[in-house]
Amino acid sequence: QSITQIITSICTIIGIAIMMLSISFEMTLISLTILPVSLLIVGCSNNKFLKNLILNILGYAAIFIMCFTIDEVKQNIPLFLLLSTSIILMTIGCPWFFSGIEDFKYVTIRGIIIKVLCIVFLFIFVQNKDDLMFYAGYTVLGSIGNYILNFIHLRKYIRLDYFKFRDLNIWRHLKPAFAIFVFNLVTSIYVNLDKVMVGFLKDNESVGYYTAATTISHIFLTAVTSLGVVMLPRLSNLVKQGDIESFNRLAKKSYNFIVSMSFPICGGLIVLAPSLVRIFSGEGFAPAILTLQIISPIIIAIGISNFIGMQILYPLGKIKIVTISTLVGAIINFSLNLLLIPKLAQNGAAIATICAEVCVTLTQIIIARKFIPFKIIDKHILICLTTTILMAIICLLFMNIGYHDVVNLVIVPIVGTAFYGLIMVLTKNQLAVEVVRMITDKIRK
Repeated sequence: QSITQIITSICTIIGIAIMMLSISFEMTLISLTILPVSLLIVGCSNNKFLKNLILNILGYAAIFIMCFTIDEVKQNIPLFLLLSTSIILMTIGCPWFFSGIEDFKYVTIRGIIIKVLCIVFLFIFVQNKDDLMFYAGYTVLGSIGNYILNFIHLRKYIRLDYFKFRDLNIWRHLKPAFAIFVFNLVTSIYVNLDKVMVGFLKDNESVGYYTAATTISHIFLTAVTSLGVVMLPRLSNLVKQGDIESFNRLAKKSYNFIVSMSFPICGGLIVLAPSLVRIFSGEGFAPAILTLQIISPIIIAIGISNFIGMQILYPLGKIKIVTISTLVGAIINFSLNLLLIPKLAQNGAAIATICAEVCVTLTQIIIARKFIPFKIIDKHILICLTTTILMAIICLLFMNIGYHDVVNLVIVPIVGTAFYGLIMVLTKNQLAVEVVRMITDKIRK
């Protein structure tokens, strides 16, 4: 019984913290009204930095209003205020700047340092359900802590003594900034709505299960979507230079990579869900296994929609289409959450999320088809789908042998990768052929 109580306490801590973080994160959008640096001439001006700081006043005004008007927030005001520090940290950190100048070496090193510190902090300070504030601090440090190092590093580029209020000229930025703001608002509500609604419509324990599943899935999702962060500045630059031929060629190559990676990752995640949940969350999180399996296909859906939105439409200045598709997803997600969460708890939220993501992807494909320089659904995607199904069946056979979970996490990915990679080479998949060529060149050298 003590183990069950510990598991329940952990679920409760995670549930409350994530629900409150989701609410407070909505407020950060007020400070995100600057055009992405990837769509501008790469550079960081003191004026932009100061505008964000001014907009923080509006963000924290909204925070204090919520503290005295929403019952769920009133009961956890200290927790809510701690989590709301993400507003100022996100603003002073200027994450868009380092992506714009493509300083990915710094971003990688910074991320590793913060992750290590977070793990140490978690094991030292979070022991039971009374450590809720410590867990909230861990959540903020893990999500936004990178920006503290950004702020320190920005001294290389920004001189605070150069700020001049009379040179701000905020009004000329309002129209383009408002378009970005609406997109960020819709996206953030869409991304965080499920956790908030599980907390409001069900209970904090369900939020904990749902968070365990989505955290694991998003780790693998990052491997697919991270390419967009790297490609956006380059694709935007090609559009600015008028080199549409290179833009189309690079976009096609990027799409092949995303499809080739997202399908096997999704299939592997569904097969390995029991082992992943037991190892990373514990036996007490067994209800999260089915949730993880249900939500795994978002890796494919978000991978494709992220490609269309961030690598095609964003550089072409068609952000309105991205906003419309995201709004469609938000409406569907909200509606299905209302229907499914009271009956199916975290599994209902997972079903709603995958349905919404598929609708976002389909909406983008339909509306933006004339801007996409190749077919989204072609022979390549069908081969990846078929191969993934066969790979999943083979991996399931190895899972049923009865190895320990740790052994499964070693053997099954190796077997699955070997089979999938072999088929991709035999079918002359572009990504597989290039990988083989790179390996061959290395061996020859």
